[in-house]
This record gives sequence, structure tokens and C-alpha cells, in this order.
Amino acid sequence: MSIDNEMKTLCAAGKLALLEPAVPSFMVRRHVFVGGEARSFIFWDGSIDEDFESVSGRTFSVLERFSNGSYIAVGMDPHDKEARSQIARVDPVDQGIFAFRINDPNPAVRIFGGFAKVDVVILLTWWPREDCDFPSEVARCRAEWDKLFPNHPPILSDEIEDHVSKHFHIS
Repeated sequence: MSIDNEMKTLCAAGKLALLEPAVPSFMVRRHVFVGGEARSFIFWDGSIDEDFESVSGRTFSVLERFSNGSYIAVGMDPHDKEARSQIARVDPVDQGIFAFRINDPNPAVRIFGGFAKVDVVILLTWWPREDCDFPSEVARCRAEWDKLFPNHPPILSDEIEDHVSKHFHIS
């Protein structure tokens, strides 16, 4: 089964949800799917510490910026990226996991996931930035990915164009 069909099946089963931008772009069509604890965090179902409620709202706006085709800064080198990067690859890079970086308001968080194909990201886990053990979070996110998509790893590439087609800046 193709990853597109698997995503449709998971959406129909309620395991993934597609975030629809309020104002879609006609220039770039990007898609953000959320599942697992990332879904609980982004849609704020009340199961998470209230300290993160305002961050959850901010996260939704950052994801909408990505999905509506706005210019984004992407850090491809986990150890050398600009502070303004909204998305960054996370070490170990051979796992194909990226983090959406939510820095304002505090406390800062990272939303972890991978690209299923160009302009399609699936976010599955999250963790507060403070004291984040990134290799452990990559492993945790990848384990969730592999449960949902055992035959389809996230995109594994050093080329930004294999992840995002237009309107990006490598930071």
C-alpha cells in the first residue's frame, strides 16, 4: 500500500488528522498531518499540563504558516542552524526526523515528525525544549512513525528540495 493510502486509512481511523490552513495558498500546497501526542498537544485536549496551553495555540499558528505556503527557515544541519529556523533536522539525521521549533511564548517546545513526501509532514511527538534529550526524542518519534508506517520510512535526504519544494531558506 502506498504511503498516501496509508495516510488516508489512518485519517479515516482517527489516528491522523490533517491541519487545514484558514487561508490556503495557491502558490504552494503543503500538508501537515498530526497524530499521537502531537495531536493532543496541538488540538489541546486538556490532557497536558496547563503551562503549555498558550504554547499549543502558538504551535497551531506556526504550523498554519508552514501549510499555507509562507516562507520558512529550515535548519538542515542540526548543529549549525540559525536561531530563527522554524524547522530543523534533528540528530541522528539518518532517522529522518525534523522538529518544528516553537520558541515563543515560553516554555519553548519541539514538535517532532518526518516528511512522508515533498511538502507533506507528519508530526507525532512533542517535548519541552528545556532539558530535551534530542537523540531519545528522535528514537521515540521514529518508533511512533514505524508503528504507523512500517513499510515507509520518513524521507531520508540531505537535500532540502526532497522535503520542501518552494518558499524556503536554508538556515
